[in-house]
Amino acid sequence: MKIFGALFIFLSLGISGIFGQQHSICGLSPEADEMLIKQTRSAKEYLRSDQFQRSEGTRFIPIVYHVFHRTDGSGGPNSDIVKTAHCNLNDFYMEQESDIQFFLEEINHVYDTDAYEDHAGAGEDVMLDNKNWEVINVYIPATANYDPDGLYNVAGYFSPGADWIVVGQGNLGGSTLAHELGHYLGLPHPFRGWDWEPYDPDVHGEQVEIEAPGSSQWNTIYSELMDGSNCEEAGDEICDTPPDYNHFGPSWGCNYTGGAKDPNGVLIDPDESNLMGYFLSCNPRTMSQGQVDVVNARVDQRINQGNLYEVPNALSGPVGETALVIPADSATVNQNTDIYFEWAAADNAQEYEVSIDWVPTFSLNPFTFITTDNFIQFDGTQLLPNKKYFWKVKPLNSFETCTVETENGIFFTGELTGTVDRDLQDHIRIYPNPVSKGSSLNVVLSSETTFDQWTIIGITGNIIREFNEGSSTFEIPVRELSPGLYMLKGSNEKIQIIKRFIVQ
Repeated sequence: MKIFGALFIFLSLGISGIFGQQHSICGLSPEADEMLIKQTRSAKEYLRSDQFQRSEGTRFIPIVYHVFHRTDGSGGPNSDIVKTAHCNLNDFYMEQESDIQFFLEEINHVYDTDAYEDHAGAGEDVMLDNKNWEVINVYIPATANYDPDGLYNVAGYFSPGADWIVVGQGNLGGSTLAHELGHYLGLPHPFRGWDWEPYDPDVHGEQVEIEAPGSSQWNTIYSELMDGSNCEEAGDEICDTPPDYNHFGPSWGCNYTGGAKDPNGVLIDPDESNLMGYFLSCNPRTMSQGQVDVVNARVDQRINQGNLYEVPNALSGPVGETALVIPADSATVNQNTDIYFEWAAADNAQEYEVSIDWVPTFSLNPFTFITTDNFIQFDGTQLLPNKKYFWKVKPLNSFETCTVETENGIFFTGELTGTVDRDLQDHIRIYPNPVSKGSSLNVVLSSETTFDQWTIIGITGNIIREFNEGSSTFEIPVRELSPGLYMLKGSNEKIQIIKRFIVQ
């Protein structure tokens, strides 16, 4: 079954004007709007029932971001950009005093050019194959467009039929994600009925008709009155959002003075800051209490229907801060070995994001690692010699991505003195490993290649001991070494071999 069958009429959701140049839009179709208002009505009925009980604590709702890239790995945002968007999403819903936060279930990177460039066509099967049926699914292709002629620039959309959200990669930084999650959780636009025909005094007159232009012979949508007397059946049918007839366009800024009057001849006063409206230059965005109540009710209903699972909060508090430990600031490391990086463990951190680059913005050629440990070992031969590098660490968990990363650390690389032969790594055996302080480390070479120079290197790259040993079997006393991680490097005129060992 094709989910994107018909070409939808789109809603204007840009700030560049609705006439002339191309503009961004929200891809909620008339068909989707009809499905959505039924969810709103169901949520309102649930709120009035004995079944609804307001949560006494935060409820965590699982969300998976499916990030599309070209097959060769190019294109698409990195995980850090997605985590920042997720952080902003949670910040917004927390500021609205809703009962929910979004739990980062997974960032799923999908490498498929068709899905990246044409998600609604050739990539639709990829979307279905990757869908997780018990979470919120957010897909991030190159754009959210599904107009084959490129006539519209779609910022994002919620598809009630497919039960997923699509956000173009260029729209992750604004309010689009929070807006589309609003749709997912039962919120229509406050100007419902005017979605596809924004108010124009030359067309609709100063005083609008009671039937909104979005009405049809099968479905009548009413223009909401300023006195609220028809709020249960007009517009978005949420009574604390005032009348709004889709006064799209940047000319109004955050203070609408367009002079539109309701069917009773009363000047309207729309809520320019509302998240679900189109006064997009207004910040911060807000939701009304009625909208928050609908969102909370829809979360309950979705969990009860089995298309969301409720995440238990297993952590005792927020993610703490960390600090860089090794290498020391401005230290010179030996890049001919694996370089050891360590930082302080942070409270409630499930993982750490480590970044290394030779520009402080980490935007040129960064190495990025995700680890559950508070240390990594990185192949120093991948770094340029005689270079200044920056590194930082960010602690994270799935409940909280709005965490504080460390200040940039600095280290320097030295000369690259030889080639590390990876094929010979399996031909050297060191034991016992770990080795007890006060005993000796045994070294056995099973290759005909010999090494006349041996070096013990500390985790900061400092040389602790150098010695000559040409035999294939020998012992190294370690009684003067403090407990910790060390590197043993063997070298000759052509190659090097490196093994790690631990003194305990």
